[in-house]
Amino acid sequence: MPVSFSQEFALDQAVNIAARVQSLVDSRAIFATKSVVENSQVSKMLEASKLKLTEQAAALRGAADRMTVYQIL
Repeated sequence: MPVSFSQEFALDQAVNIAARVQSLVDSRAIFATKSVVENSQVSKMLEASKLKLTEQAAALRGAADRMTVYQIL
C-alpha cells in the first residue's frame, strides 16, 4: 500500500520528535511525550505499575514551540 505525502510527513515528524525527546535523557531516565502518556494502553500500564510522571516543558531543537514531556519515575 503506497504511503501518502501527509502520512510520510507525519511519520517524519514523529521520528524527529522522538529523536529530540531522546536527547533529553540520561542513562537512567525515561521520557515520553504527552501523546504517548495519554495513549490508553500506556496509561493503563503506567497506572498498574504505579510509576510516577513528572511533567516538564522542553524546548526541542527544530520545534518552534516548547513541548510537554514527562519523565517516568
